[in-house]
Amino acid sequence: MDHETLNSGKMKSSDQHPVKTKDMTFYYPSPDSFPSISITGHACSLNCAHCRREYLRGMIPVKPKNLLELCREMEAKGALGCLISGGCNPDGSVSLPPEQIKEVKDNTDMIICVHTGFIDRKKALGFVKAGVDYTCFDFVGDSRTARNVYGLNRAPKEYEKSMAEMIDAGLKVSPHVCIGLDFGRLGHEEKAFEIISNHEISSLVLLILLPTKGTPMEHAEVSTPDALRTIKLAREMMPDKKIKLGCMRPRIIDVEQSVDYFDGVANPSPICEKAAHEKNLKITKKRTCCVVE
Repeated sequence: MDHETLNSGKMKSSDQHPVKTKDMTFYYPSPDSFPSISITGHACSLNCAHCRREYLRGMIPVKPKNLLELCREMEAKGALGCLISGGCNPDGSVSLPPEQIKEVKDNTDMIICVHTGFIDRKKALGFVKAGVDYTCFDFVGDSRTARNVYGLNRAPKEYEKSMAEMIDAGLKVSPHVCIGLDFGRLGHEEKAFEIISNHEISSLVLLILLPTKGTPMEHAEVSTPDALRTIKLAREMMPDKKIKLGCMRPRIIDVEQSVDYFDGVANPSPICEKAAHEKNLKITKKRTCCVVE
């Protein structure tokens, strides 16, 4: 489906509200309960248009050799686990350290999530051996969006290959799809859903472009109709998969009120919490990243 069709509001979906479940998990990760760690500090080779390394500044920087020490300190203060990631290499990979992650798993009770870039089978098996609990993977459904945002010449089949390598190796994988990633425009989402629907993922995490000051996208916004239409499409295309609303999103009232499209919501707003109670959803609360089951 081309960009003009997507942006014209003609994405294929019915008018029926495709509610998935009456069970809902609300996730409340915090720097104390589930901190985010960058093994590259503020460094990233890509300098993406929606980020410009700003998100790395909100993460705890650590050198791989000091990862165990940091995790022990965090666990002693009450952390349940952590997200380990970092800036990308020029090819879109992230130099995550499986040996040091294994040390953390062998010496703590921390839940470990890793946010990977592109990955091959050898690296995937390394994460399995390290004991990684959950993996997050940013999935882009067309080459144009990958070039415009990340500056990468990567096709959807390459994203699919990395995701499949992780799943086949035995990792629990939660692909992340950002709605409106291309400067607020729709374009890659439906193809991403189509590909992801054919794989045994742990969950799908939907994000919505969050305009970030100091980036080329600081004034880019996703319209409410586009956001709702895309969320609805994801549910229709994946009725039997867990779909979660991730923390990286603007708080759009209509989206927050559409809580029953999801199996989980990260950092729900008061509006979202109220809607869940009004819809009589059975709510479970966790202090972890939203990919944790």
